[in-house]
Amino acid sequence: MNKGEFVSAVKINVATAAANKVINLLEKQVTTVSRELKQETDWYSKLGQADRDIVKQLISRAADAGVYEFLQVLDGAKSLESGTDKGVLRLLYEKNGASVQLNDATGGSLHELY
Repeated sequence: MNKGEFVSAVKINVATAAANKVINLLEKQVTTVSRELKQETDWYSKLGQADRDIVKQLISRAADAGVYEFLQVLDGAKSLESGTDKGVLRLLYEKNGASVQLNDATGGSLHELY
């Protein structure tokens, strides 16, 4: 797996999946949920289709933003630590005895590929 394949897989299996999960929660009329989710589903069900489409776009945008920010952390463009003494994250993909660092300095940053 290379950087581009990783980013594509994260887009589909994380961002798109997370957005779809939230949208599916809003579209289901279930009764055994938290009070907050019940309020959200009730509100969503009262929206017209155009407004529902906007909500879906916002949910997808939020999922993409979360993944982008996380990829910046993996790339070292953003830090999890404050101060000057910071650690380094290394993202390794291992398969069949081979190992590839996906967040090294060569071939572009993960967040830029996203």
